[in-house]
Order: sequence, then structure tokens, then C-alpha cells
Amino acid sequence: MEGRSCLWCFGKFTGGYLVLWELKAILELKPGDMLLFADHLLTHSNTEVHGIRHSLMAFTHECVIQWLTKEMGRGTRETIMRLKEGCAKFLKETERQKKGEK
Repeated sequence: MEGRSCLWCFGKFTGGYLVLWELKAILELKPGDMLLFADHLLTHSNTEVHGIRHSLMAFTHECVIQWLTKEMGRGTRETIMRLKEGCAKFLKETERQKKGEK
């Protein structure tokens, strides 16, 4: 299946780095970080986690991205950027609510 995945990690933890084997890369994801990537193209795993880490993984099939592109009259890259901006706005609002701010 082709598409894009969104990984969001949260909690109080250290470690749990994301290993992208084909790229020979290790990414440090801190609490609250979000990553959009084509996980169908990359073998990936995590290193050992210390503390409590929760991960939310969401997948959007390529046909949904194509439909959005057609409906919105935008390029795929711009559509993904708008979705990413929307997610970031949601996360900021959630953090404000946790702190009791209006």
C-alpha cells in the first residue's frame, strides 16, 4: 500500500529513536514531535525507550491524497503541507487547554 504516515510521539521519555534503515539514519523524536513520511518505502524501527512513550500512527492511502488534490485543486505537496499545518495548530490548542489557558 502506498501513502503517507504521520507519527506523533508523546509522554515522558528518552531514547526511542526512529531508525530508517535504507537511509542509514537515526532520528531523535522528542515528546510532541510529529513526522510525516512514506513508511511503505522505508524499513523502520525504534531503539530502546526509557520512561513512558506513547505513539500515534496515522496512515493516509495514496488514493485519498489524490482525491484531496483533485478536490482542492492543489498539488500533493501543498495538500500535505496544509494538513501538517492543521495538525500543528491542533497540537498547540491541545497544549493550551492542558495548561488551562484560553
